[in-house]
Amino acid sequence: MTIGIGVICDSGNSIILASDTRASYDEPQLAPNDQTGKMFDLPHEFRATIAGTIIYCGGVVSQLYTEFTKLPQPFFQDHVRIAMNNARFYERDFRASERMREHIGLTLPQWQTGPLDHRVYRLGKAILKCTTIDVAILVAGFSNGGVTLLRSCAGQPIEQFDSFSVVGSGWEKALNRLNKRGQQAHFGLARSLIHTAEALRDSQRTDKAIGPFDYPNVIRLNENQYFQQIVLK
Repeated sequence: MTIGIGVICDSGNSIILASDTRASYDEPQLAPNDQTGKMFDLPHEFRATIAGTIIYCGGVVSQLYTEFTKLPQPFFQDHVRIAMNNARFYERDFRASERMREHIGLTLPQWQTGPLDHRVYRLGKAILKCTTIDVAILVAGFSNGGVTLLRSCAGQPIEQFDSFSVVGSGWEKALNRLNKRGQQAHFGLARSLIHTAEALRDSQRTDKAIGPFDYPNVIRLNENQYFQQIVLK
């Protein structure tokens, strides 16, 4: 269970990213890990926060870092969107290839190039169709001077936001709080930090599986700035 929040503020000159730090296990006898990093640095002063199955998220973020190193200069929001799509489908194809090799003895590239027996083709197609990766990710930064906040969720197109977005199991309460506060991109940084803290608090109160919070990561257009703590009471 997790919560990740991205908020554009300061008239589009700053972006806040925040998340919890708990990783849970399917086995009930295992205690959760409350020191799991869910925010990542990317090239070009971008940041990402994740929700979903950690092992899948790690693979997507790793490939996303590689995709960011290939971005042209200058780059625009659509370049970031393409990089995100490349990263998530790379991870999907990698895992589908592993499953195909196990069940039909062929990797995904070998299956795609054929020729194939019709039964092998149908089995490979079924494996590819049912291979999904439980990953939600928020990517934020400034591309060619423009503010960028994009969300990628499994099975959905990448979405663009001009104010705020949330991911994870605690999304509903966090979104309700930000809506109730009327959060918008023209609110100041301090006010937006308070609203983000309230959204984190509400999600935790509703979903006890959400753990303690990481320090909010603030990306600024002209200089990077990190706020060391928000006191939640």
